[in-house]
Amino acid sequence: MSVERGTMFRKVAFLTCQVGPHSKVKINLSGCNFDCKYCFAVAKKEVGRTLSVDGLLNLFAESCSSVYGNLVNDVQLTGGEPTEDPGHWDRIRLGWWQSYGEEVV
Repeated sequence: MSVERGTMFRKVAFLTCQVGPHSKVKINLSGCNFDCKYCFAVAKKEVGRTLSVDGLLNLFAESCSSVYGNLVNDVQLTGGEPTEDPGHWDRIRLGWWQSYGEEVV
């Protein structure tokens, strides 16, 4: 399947870097058409910075470099509604592999 990078834009509400024995980056997307009772409010609203897949990967790399000095391999992508654009996750996985040469699960 051919996947174009950077063509879909999503809002990134926030990116959190966890420092400690187990370094982790959490990326929270916003904008969701569901009304789940357990959801935190920021995921429901269209807030944050609008980024393409390339923009998201660049933000991740810059944040890791600034906080850790290198990339981390534990990344949690959450929030928003992934079924609004089913190919978005595929573009992120492909972009990650093309940029960093590692598989994303």
